Amino acid sequence: MSRVVIDEIRSLFGGGVPELYQRMAEQGVLEARWPEIRKILVEPAPLPPQVVQALLAILSLRCVNTYCFVYHSLSLVQMDASVIEIDELAQLFSMPAIVPNHERWSRLLKLTWLACREGPHQRAADLRLRKACDFAEYERIMQVCDAGLAINRFNSATPSQLDGDEGIERMPAQLRAMIPNFVHFHARHVSGSAQSRPVSTICSSCQALRSTEDEWYPYDVAAELLDPNTLFSHGLCPACFEDF
Repeated sequence: MSRVVIDEIRSLFGGGVPELYQRMAEQGVLEARWPEIRKILVEPAPLPPQVVQALLAILSLRCVNTYCFVYHSLSLVQMDASVIEIDELAQLFSMPAIVPNHERWSRLLKLTWLACREGPHQRAADLRLRKACDFAEYERIMQVCDAGLAINRFNSATPSQLDGDEGIERMPAQLRAMIPNFVHFHARHVSGSAQSRPVSTICSSCQALRSTEDEWYPYDVAAELLDPNTLFSHGLCPACFEDF
């Protein structure tokens, strides 16, 4: 691994080299992957850096290892997001208030989740995402997805550990104290620990909610009737699915 790559990683993570990148170096894949990772971390424009971290956090919910979700959550807190906002990001895909043009980017985040995942709504979500962004934004979003999902694959096959991680050990104690919260948010999403909670489908485009009778209602109407413990799954309502 070249000294340039090491120095760049240390500058991004408070002087330490996170275990994820150490493992990638040990496996001989870091130098090949670093340019695409560097591009989104060091040169995020035209995306706000908070959007990049939120996108990476959401994508890391598809990884069974909690490592990356915790790291991106800590990065968002360092950008002044709150623990409550990270919880809402993981549950509702709602961007923290620190994100400029918060509502627009929350909508784009939901569409990205569908567009970067194989399924019946992938093509429709991708087309809606293209329409909602300019070309440079769309291109960078796809680069974030490619890098994030590639890291997920590596981290699933070669799990990184939070304990003893150089980057985390160099963080302030009050920041490290938040880690159990983020581990819980991740586990709730991926482990099925929330199976006893009610689930409602929300449209990633118009935010409509689907009832148990398979009817769709505007969010501001239906939300008042939801159980406060409701979890949301993300999809497209029939109208948005057909209108792309």
